[in-house]
Amino acid sequence: MEEEPMSFIAKAAIAAVSLGLAAPALAEDPKPAEARPAAATSYRPSDTTRICVRETITGSRVPRMICNTMKGWKAQGVDPFQR
Repeated sequence: MEEEPMSFIAKAAIAAVSLGLAAPALAEDPKPAEARPAAATSYRPSDTTRICVRETITGSRVPRMICNTMKGWKAQGVDPFQR
């Protein structure tokens, strides 16, 4: 006795969905936070290092990139890390 084609397709679809939902549960857990290296928070580049800052202009959808050396930013009285 042969199975109806729709019954076979329905069973295949259910099996595929079941495997797709089970895959994330089988994935390996990420490393705990204490095992990850800490981010560098005290980085200050030399005066000749070029630093670019993305600035959003009011009324525009396209942000501008402003690049300058650290010495140039200091001359303007601007800290590019606080922008």
